[in-house]
Amino acid sequence: MLIEVKCFPDEDSTTRDLYVSIGQDLVYRAMIAELDLPEVLYLAVPQPIFETIFDQSVMWVINESKIRLVIVNLETETIVQWIR
Repeated sequence: MLIEVKCFPDEDSTTRDLYVSIGQDLVYRAMIAELDLPEVLYLAVPQPIFETIFDQSVMWVINESKIRLVIVNLETETIVQWIR
C-alpha cells in the first residue's frame, strides 16, 4: 500500500491543491500500473479539509476516478476513515 499525503497548507489555494492532488493521484496510479506493481495508492487528506471542500461534486469525481482516500485527524494522528 502506498499513501500520498496532502496537507493543503494554504487555505487560499485549497481548490488548486485539490486539482493538483487529483491529477497527481491519476498519474501515480498510471505509473504503478505501467510498472505492473501490486501496490494500491491512497490519497491522505486532513479531516478538516475533507469536511470543507470534498462536497458532493468533488466526491463524484473521486468516485468516478476510483481514487482511494484516507481521512486523517492530524491532532490525534489517527485515521478517521478509509474511502475506497
